[in-house]
Amino acid sequence: MRPHVIWIVLTVTLFSCISQEYKEKDHYPITEVAASQDQWTGLTITRDNKIFVNYPRWSDYIPMSVGFLNEQGNPVPFPDSSWNEWSKGMSAERHFICVQSVVVDDEGRLWVLDPANPQFGGVIQGGAKLVAFEPSTGKMLQRIVFDSTVVQPNSYLNDVRVDTEKGYAYITDSNDGAIVVVNLSNGNSRRLLDEHYSTQPELPLVINGQPWLNAEGQPNLVASDGIALDRDNRFLYYHPLSGLSLYRIDTRFLRDTGISKAERKARVEFVARTVSSDGMITGRDNAIYHSDVENNAIVRYNQDGSLQTIARSEKIKWPDTFTMGPAGNLYFTTSQIHIRNSKQPYRIFKIDLPARENK
Repeated sequence: MRPHVIWIVLTVTLFSCISQEYKEKDHYPITEVAASQDQWTGLTITRDNKIFVNYPRWSDYIPMSVGFLNEQGNPVPFPDSSWNEWSKGMSAERHFICVQSVVVDDEGRLWVLDPANPQFGGVIQGGAKLVAFEPSTGKMLQRIVFDSTVVQPNSYLNDVRVDTEKGYAYITDSNDGAIVVVNLSNGNSRRLLDEHYSTQPELPLVINGQPWLNAEGQPNLVASDGIALDRDNRFLYYHPLSGLSLYRIDTRFLRDTGISKAERKARVEFVARTVSSDGMITGRDNAIYHSDVENNAIVRYNQDGSLQTIARSEKIKWPDTFTMGPAGNLYFTTSQIHIRNSKQPYRIFKIDLPARENK
């Protein structure tokens, strides 16, 4: 995710000291599924292989906020053109402002996460929301609007995972660092772990040997970003983009409203040193798949503690959002966030995972 700017002084020596250690095995081939001239981030796929994407409002022009790809691979506004039309002064209630993520849950509902922070200029009042739709009809099923106790003025809600069994959603805030917990049965939402080190940036990014800097030459730092639920929805895994640490917490400590902040923070577990990760998802093998933004790669954290690079290619320019297709294979977008004025298409790739990892 594109971050807010934190002013710090770092040397090139510090950048060069960041190392990545991988358990190298055979890499899996990547297959291009779709391409776009417009920058997308989010991606999800329905049970009948309908691909949904979103385009965050990071510039003056976007083709739409949410769309599905038709048979020709072209995006069609979803649920309709009206939802996808917004400009300053328009109502935030039934319009997408700056959508960052789309996710299909286990019951087939499409969830749209709108941080409502266009061009990182600040959250539009009443605009930050999580909205559920019926993918086949576009009917709105639920809308949860986040108030000022959940989103701060500069928050950027980033990615979402949904536990349909317990009726909760979990969201990262990548600008200010936090986990937002949403009770889907009543819409109550809480901002948690926003003062904990696990949701904060650790280190600046070095992409293909070059420090990732903003227009003023300062390092970009991004807080809690990637997020994943394990197969049993017991543990929530999360990761700062600007950092190498994978954390997890038992979700019962997030759902429990009776425990103290101190006790909840004490329940956070450091899992492993991994990679600077944006997209993240749990596979059917219960491994945690990560994007490796710095090295144009996709890695997998296995439950035995090993880290394996499963794909690496110059085509993987900022692997952003992950989703699993109906057959259990891994799909991801490339958003090229580190490339200013990119002339190359933004892409969706697929990795056909071996059957032993796909069961």
